[in-house]
Amino acid sequence: MSQGLPLSNEVFDIACVSTTSLLRLWEMISELCGSTFHPTFGPLRPGDIMSSLADLQKAKDMLPYSPETDLINELRKTIQWYRENDSGQYFS
Repeated sequence: MSQGLPLSNEVFDIACVSTTSLLRLWEMISELCGSTFHPTFGPLRPGDIMSSLADLQKAKDMLPYSPETDLINELRKTIQWYRENDSGQYFS
């Protein structure tokens, strides 16, 4: 962890410790929202990223950071917040 060093102008990856496919993310959000929509698949495009995983080492070294929750629980909290605060804009 940073020993009193200034952290201004630093950039950190803040993420989970595992990968999640776009399809799995769609499935989680759909399930939490009660959606019956199905994704539409198209051809791959140049530059499409097939897999990525954030490198958390800098955040662990310089900040007191360690992921303590998982994506599905945070999605659940986010969707609940929108349901309580969106005035019908996103959820009817």
